[in-house]
Amino acid sequence: GSKRILRSNEILLPSSGQTETDLQLTFSLQYPHFLKRDANKLQIMLQRRKRYKNRTILGYKTLALGLINMAE
Repeated sequence: GSKRILRSNEILLPSSGQTETDLQLTFSLQYPHFLKRDANKLQIMLQRRKRYKNRTILGYKTLALGLINMAE
């Protein structure tokens, strides 16, 4: 299947590692309703950029994952 990615702007964390922020995300999804039952899911992931020895490298590490069944 096709993978489409929508990312918010980067959110910088203070040294305490905790922050509270308001996100205003607006998007519309268009998808065919005839998809297979197992493939008809929306994934929402909290990710951070990958790092190696304090340097940012290509890619993202997934910290949390949520699934929404679009067939319901």
